[in-house]
Amino acid sequence: MKTPEYIATDEVLCCATQLIATLARSASSDHLADQALSLFDAGEQDDQVILSHWIVSHWLAERLEKAGETVDLNFAGMAIWGRRTTGQRIYCDDVIRKISEATRA
Repeated sequence: MKTPEYIATDEVLCCATQLIATLARSASSDHLADQALSLFDAGEQDDQVILSHWIVSHWLAERLEKAGETVDLNFAGMAIWGRRTTGQRIYCDDVIRKISEATRA
């Protein structure tokens, strides 16, 4: 079983919020900038504002995507998660706890 703490420590690799925001605001029209803009604006379609972006393992990205989270599985070879919560540690997020519980089964 993977605990929420384990997932947050070992499957969430680093914050990419500044990277995504910088690329999304750039005047460039290359593929990576377009992907960043898509991630940056992703939450506005369903009134779920993306508050931060995180590089995560592909294992976690696949589970987050199945849970309905905003994920780009191939952002320059990295998996990016658009996190909709803030103000608490990642291991406290409901989606992380549910993924952890699913590893018990």
